[in-house]
Formats: sequence, C-alpha cells, structure tokens
Amino acid sequence: MGEILIYLLQVVPFTGFVALIYWNVRGWLLRGKGLRRGAWPQEILLLLLVCYFTGLLSLVLVPPNFWSEFWFRLANGFPSGEMGWAITLDFNFTPSLLLYLRGELTGGSWTRVMAVGNVLMYFPMGILLPWVWKKAGFGKVLAAGGTMSLATELVQPFVGRSFDVDDLIANILGVLLGLTVFLFVRRFLRGRKG
Repeated sequence: MGEILIYLLQVVPFTGFVALIYWNVRGWLLRGKGLRRGAWPQEILLLLLVCYFTGLLSLVLVPPNFWSEFWFRLANGFPSGEMGWAITLDFNFTPSLLLYLRGELTGGSWTRVMAVGNVLMYFPMGILLPWVWKKAGFGKVLAAGGTMSLATELVQPFVGRSFDVDDLIANILGVLLGLTVFLFVRRFLRGRKG
C-alpha cells in the first residue's frame, strides 16, 4: 500500500493547484450573486469533486512514472530516464476470477493491493457524485462511474498503460460501495432531521 500512497502524494500539488484555480474562478463567477444560506456545503462538495477528478485523471491518464519523473526533473533539472511513453496496446479482457478458477493464476500481495486500490480509487465518486448531482439516481451514478472507468481504461493502452477488465470491475465495485455508503449516510441524516 506504500507505493499507492506515494502515487497519491505525487499528484497532491497538481490537484491543489487546480483546486486553487477552480475556487478562484468559481468565486469570481459567483461574486455579486451572494450565496444563499446553506450553499457553502454544496460549494465545498463541488470543490472536493473537482479535486477528486483531477487527482484521478492525473493518476490514470498519464504514462507510468510520469509524476516521479516530473518531480525528479523539477528538483534536479535533468531527466531520470524512468518514464516510458510507448503505446502498449495491451488489453486484458479475461477476468482474473476465471483464471483463478481454472488454476492458471495465483494471487500475490501485489494483486490484492491493486484490486483494493482500484476499488478505493472510485469509492469517492460513489459518495461525492450523488451529493453534487442531486437528480442522479442510483443507476445514473453507477452508469457515470462505469462510463468514466471504461473511458479511462480504453485510453490507457495509448499512454503506456494497459486496459484491464479487472480494473473496470473493481472501479465499478468502488462506485457501488461508495454509493451504498452515501445512501446510508443520507438516510441517517434524514432520520435525524425528521
């Protein structure tokens, strides 16, 4: 899990920069209009959603080692040579579960870390999206998460990564789990009000 944390920390400065730009542009657009009472939580949720999407896309739509190379070059002034830009056209359409059942695959710790990481990567979408997109029902949020996951998986073989159906399944599961948490929290909050 340490490597995943390193990847996340590498995109924090860029995500913060985008958040700062978003907050200032949003503030400029809303100036003079005055936010109605109680609108600040919605604005903060929008900011969190922008940060989430920025971080997510910064992780999955760039070549492997892009951010470590970026920070190395920034700090040292020369490339480390760690980044690969090649188009891989690598596609895996066979779910690992089938390979496990056939005895063709054994799951190591890295496989578990990647599976958990892919679930957690889309978990926030299941929570944030329905809070910001008020008219979205269960199906729309799940479809939006699945569509975004599929789109990123389809782009990845063209930026030095690979399409993996396991990632797609784990991402959709992450949206589903996040959405389930959202529904429980919303039910709890409504119960407290009424």
